[in-house]
Amino acid sequence: RQPRPLLLTADPKLLDQLLGLAAAAEAAVDVAIELTTCRPQWTDAPLVLLGVDMATAAAARLEARAGVLLVTGGSASPELSNIADAVGAEEVICLQHGEADLVERLADATEPPVPARVIALVGGCGGAGASTLAAGLALTAAGRGPSWLIDLDPLGGGADTGLGAELSAGARWNDLQTLTGRLSPHALRAALPAVAGVSVVAVGGDAVRELTPEAVRAVVSAAARGGGTTVLDLGRHRTAARDVAVG
Repeated sequence: RQPRPLLLTADPKLLDQLLGLAAAAEAAVDVAIELTTCRPQWTDAPLVLLGVDMATAAAARLEARAGVLLVTGGSASPELSNIADAVGAEEVICLQHGEADLVERLADATEPPVPARVIALVGGCGGAGASTLAAGLALTAAGRGPSWLIDLDPLGGGADTGLGAELSAGARWNDLQTLTGRLSPHALRAALPAVAGVSVVAVGGDAVRELTPEAVRAVVSAAARGGGTTVLDLGRHRTAARDVAVG
């Protein structure tokens, strides 16, 4: 089997927290509570989350390697930085503030890369036909694999309306505005209306005036990780275009 991320800690509370984060990332992991049994995993794991309780012993008995994160349930300190240096850890992560980062790292370490392309369209002026072209590209791409059409123009008519799916059940942007962090592509696709194989993220009839940057980044990232083709209809709304560029 493929090597899994390794959780290395004998602290039951910390281990429970890390297992919860692994579940949130949908990541299968290996667990070790002592150094003598984990040398193969220490060498082969794509990512190691090393509990601070075992860091000093690991620094003394295991070879330094890349891809180690030193994790503590408390706060960071200069002493922890020294320990991290000794074991070769990339950084010290405090669970109080770093849970989202750990979920991201676990998911990245276990999620196989898939071929994907992202196409962003913006019209030179109103009525130029960018939304129509975006819909056509997404429908054409659906014949070759997964396809997403993401409407990032809150001032437009709605991608679902353009595809004749304004009455179809599924989430619109007003339902997705509170999303942040890493989303499952499969869960997102299941929540959206679909037209001829195209998963549509639309502004919808109950339009929102602004799209939150965090939600835009989360949705676009999930679609891209879902593979296939993601078509972004930016419209001429500068905020949406900026959020995609930053994300």
